[in-house]
Amino acid sequence: MPTGINMPWYAGNLHCHSTLSDGDTDPKNVAKWYRDHGYSFLCLSDHNCLTPIDEYTSNDPDFIGIPGSEYTCQGEGIQTHVNGFGLQEKIPLPEGDLSVVESLQLGIDGILQQGGLAMINHPCWLWSFGSEEMKRLKGAKLFEVFNGGITSNNGGDNRHESTDQIWDALLTEGIEIFGVASDDAHHYEDIGVSPKGFRDAPGTGWVWVQAEELNCEAILESISNGNFIASNGVKLSRLERLPEKLSIEIDHQGAKRMSYSTSFIGREGKVLSVQEGLTPSYEARGGEGYVRAKIESSSGTFGWVQPIFLN
Repeated sequence: MPTGINMPWYAGNLHCHSTLSDGDTDPKNVAKWYRDHGYSFLCLSDHNCLTPIDEYTSNDPDFIGIPGSEYTCQGEGIQTHVNGFGLQEKIPLPEGDLSVVESLQLGIDGILQQGGLAMINHPCWLWSFGSEEMKRLKGAKLFEVFNGGITSNNGGDNRHESTDQIWDALLTEGIEIFGVASDDAHHYEDIGVSPKGFRDAPGTGWVWVQAEELNCEAILESISNGNFIASNGVKLSRLERLPEKLSIEIDHQGAKRMSYSTSFIGREGKVLSVQEGLTPSYEARGGEGYVRAKIESSSGTFGWVQPIFLN
């Protein structure tokens, strides 16, 4: 679905924790961190717990909560994690022995039964699973292409896929799924001071969403339609996702001596074009299958633009 190029951008985080599960800070002060750092929305996704929004929002029209939970289960001795957004209650946990795929699918199904939006979390975390397992899943619209947790292994290695490679494998298979960046923060105290403070800290990954207005329904609708980018530092000032064209304008954020390189990527992860500068664009020529974009700044940060799907 094409994006509305004139809609405002809102920064938000879709995955983090408080003392209601395994975070070190209470919900109200977790929310304060994000509000104080310019975020517009937050999902406090405590494990197997639906944190009440009124626990961490304070009727601020410029900052909203997204009701959600991180379904946390096990399959074949591997922990599986699926975030649900727009939930009314926590997702029930299954009983009995499960495979990794069964465990993930039950989480997705529990979210969909509530009319929620499902996100598969950090597939490379502790090398949990990869594209072959994810190809068998049904109903998830999102997955984490970037997770700020220290053991998330987003870049893969010689024996394991990166999250970008997983994404291209799914898209090549015809699975329409969008990539999210989040910080998965657990530790907010003494950041940068104690060794613990370097782990799972806030502000390492987020999404920029284009939406008609700042409310839960509008934000989730835009995310469901792919009208957002995943980022750990890159910001856009304009984006058009047309049926056969991606057109981007990068916000240099005042750092005029930074440079940007944008790779347009298609079927099987093929790099279709690499362009320098602030206004890259790509028009489909036929045979690409899909086109997504990955932007890299000279400071080492990235932005991931959601794919357009071609006939």
